[in-house]
Amino acid sequence: MMASLRIIAGVILLIFGRQVFWLFVAVLGFFTGMDLANQLVPESGDLAVLLVAVVVGVLGAILAYFFYHVAIAAAGFVAGGRVGTELVAALMPLSPQTIWVVFIAGGVIGAILMLLIFDWALIVISSVLGASVIVQQVSAEPTASGTLFIVLIIVGIAIQAAIMRRYAAPA
Repeated sequence: MMASLRIIAGVILLIFGRQVFWLFVAVLGFFTGMDLANQLVPESGDLAVLLVAVVVGVLGAILAYFFYHVAIAAAGFVAGGRVGTELVAALMPLSPQTIWVVFIAGGVIGAILMLLIFDWALIVISSVLGASVIVQQVSAEPTASGTLFIVLIIVGIAIQAAIMRRYAAPA
């Protein structure tokens, strides 16, 4: 059940990350809550993990709705940290201390990008994050996973850019 929820959320991020910012923050919060619950209480069942994930996701959506600029920076930080750790972890094994350093560095870069070039940063970050979530749920050899990851990123960016142009074009 959790794998299918992750794939659905990954597809939402991949295709609609920019169009519905509060949903991007909610899905990002959902994944963060799911990961936190699994790390803090590893023996908890799927229901407890799902409950924590939903609560964190809803809090993220509320933050995005009422505190837009804070939510942009926070979402950029969390997404940049997650993307940074996943990209570096794909290149080399990371110790627990290194993970935090990479997460913070990626988070700072993600927050700055989100604040400076919001639309394109959100498109790229949500596409990378969505692709990463989907690929993590697919059992494949490393070469196939890497190819799928790159293809999904390109597809996500292309779809979101096309949607952005369609709504930005004069009627």
